[in-house]
Amino acid sequence: MEIPAGYERKFQKKKPGAPRGRREELIQSFMLPINEARKRDGFEPLSQPAMAKKLKHIEDLYPFYNECQRARSFSRFFWWALENKYARAEVSVVRQGS
Repeated sequence: MEIPAGYERKFQKKKPGAPRGRREELIQSFMLPINEARKRDGFEPLSQPAMAKKLKHIEDLYPFYNECQRARSFSRFFWWALENKYARAEVSVVRQGS
């Protein structure tokens, strides 16, 4: 019995570092400049699950990524926005809803 052409591809494993979706691609694009800055400052690089956990409350990552790119320092703006801007936006949504 022969296996039909193209059937094997369904069962092939993807490469371990390959993104599975658009959100994972964006998380990886956040990781590159953040981890470069962390290495420069003497910190260990963040893993993809750690980065995903920090970004889990932001629904649309693309506008946030664009804001970070436009900033003078990608890393500084990223951490500032996570602690201040986006944290406040989430709190205000929760307060309005309750």
